[in-house]
Amino acid sequence: RARAERKAVEAVEPLLRALKSERAFVRAAAARALGEIGDSRVLPPLRAMTEDRGSGVATQVALALARLGEPRGFELLASLLRSVGDPERIGAAVALGELGDPGAADHLMRVVGTSDEILGDTAERVLIERGWKTPEEIRKAKLGEPCIHDAVFANELCYDCGAPLARCTKCDAWFHQHAAGLSATCL
Repeated sequence: RARAERKAVEAVEPLLRALKSERAFVRAAAARALGEIGDSRVLPPLRAMTEDRGSGVATQVALALARLGEPRGFELLASLLRSVGDPERIGAAVALGELGDPGAADHLMRVVGTSDEILGDTAERVLIERGWKTPEEIRKAKLGEPCIHDAVFANELCYDCGAPLARCTKCDAWFHQHAAGLSATCL
């Protein structure tokens, strides 16, 4: 890791071997370090690992690819962010912020205010820290008109207010069903 921070090219070969470790955290750390070193020789082995769903590996591989100029890396991070139920979602939100690409703001805004509070809070923090959105812009987006492209009514209730919930199948946002219509927040 220390060699990667100094962009030490001699660390590439040992890190490539570490990509084959049985331990997911070792593969993830190796992928991250290789992305930080920035040697394009590592692109083929990283491309081969895009489906590795070990603890944090997919996120670090996608981040490394993006740092190495591979457009697919950004796309993979955005895809991970949208993959419902995938523990990689939070890491993808943080990684999109690390990249510093303002194009990530739209992807992050789609998960702010969704039923996954930890992910939404993480995305909100990244948006604010990067200066891509202000707290006021995020608040307005959360309270604004809901996106109802194709609302599917779920058999779930809000833990806070007990209202039935609906989900937009296009943007994955969750809405409360009230007599007055759908609302993005509890009444």
